[in-house]
Amino acid sequence: MIDQGRKEVEMAIGLYQELKDFGRELGAQITKATLYRGNKDEQLEIYEKTRQRCCQIFGEEHHLMCTLCFNTGIVYEDAKDTANAYEYFRKALSIGSKVFGPKHRMTQMYRDTLKEKKYAALAKKQGDATD
Repeated sequence: MIDQGRKEVEMAIGLYQELKDFGRELGAQITKATLYRGNKDEQLEIYEKTRQRCCQIFGEEHHLMCTLCFNTGIVYEDAKDTANAYEYFRKALSIGSKVFGPKHRMTQMYRDTLKEKKYAALAKKQGDATD
């Protein structure tokens, strides 16, 4: 089932590239990365390439960057790498606050993630402001 999903998303990526629909192409790349759950290196490589492309096309402050940062944080969280997960969750919150505004549900989700015990402890240890 996962292999079929990977095949289908590759076809979608090709179509979006042909149409020069960069937003949907990058969204499909994000979907592709999620289909590699459990393969940290593959996911991180896809997310990094997609982040670079997103920055080139749309700039740093774009809603896809929020998703990319948050999902990268999840990859690190799954790998029990709390420090890197925390950094990416912070980036998602920072960008999300600008893109969506501070009260948007996505911004709130990013903020709530950072309120989890392990991230709150890390914020306190690093002297990061929390709200």
